[in-house]
Amino acid sequence: MPRKVDPRWGEDGFGDIEPVCLKDDQARELAAILGFSPDSPKVADIRFAVDNIGTTYRNWRRRGASAFTRAEARKALEEILRTKNIDYAALTSLNERAFQCVHDTLLMMKPAPVGSGDTVIVALTEDRLDEEVLRTAVLRGIKRLKAVKGPEREGDLAWPVAELCRLYEEVTTRKATHSSKGEHMAYQQEPQSDAGQFVRMCFRQIDDRVSHTQISRALRFFIESRNKA
Repeated sequence: MPRKVDPRWGEDGFGDIEPVCLKDDQARELAAILGFSPDSPKVADIRFAVDNIGTTYRNWRRRGASAFTRAEARKALEEILRTKNIDYAALTSLNERAFQCVHDTLLMMKPAPVGSGDTVIVALTEDRLDEEVLRTAVLRGIKRLKAVKGPEREGDLAWPVAELCRLYEEVTTRKATHSSKGEHMAYQQEPQSDAGQFVRMCFRQIDDRVSHTQISRALRFFIESRNKA
């Protein structure tokens, strides 16, 4: 039996976020991974940097349209089709990803649903778009969402992982590396290099939903990008 999907009506994907504030023992643990004693002045520097990186990441990770899954967006669009009238008021009841999908679909329509000098968003808010056009946009939006397979993009992990790698390099004066080979050269899901272990420990406090595999991919991307520069 398929899992029930919540269309999350009217949600915009924004709300108050909890800033990252490492506790004293957490900051000392991270410093110890990098080879510093608990009373080293580096502990405060590491704590300040990780708090800033983590809080910035939380401010835009899975926020807005990206706070919703493709299934949640599709469910909302499928249900809005069942309403008698689709207008701007109805569309604003969608979750942010579903609404953005309709807007983006309208932008791609040929011929354009608005005239020269006009914009889709203004025409939407002023209810100047024909309902049949809106229904077509919703149908095409559903089709686009169904066509995309696999996990959601992880591009927003690239920045915090890169910043944590740069922090590692700054405080240790060593290049960040990545390895998945653990004891006896067996491959592991968890990053095995010193830099990888540091990043993984940071994410335990920043966002423990991020998997070891996701961190490993972002580490590999940072190192490959740095080597090409």
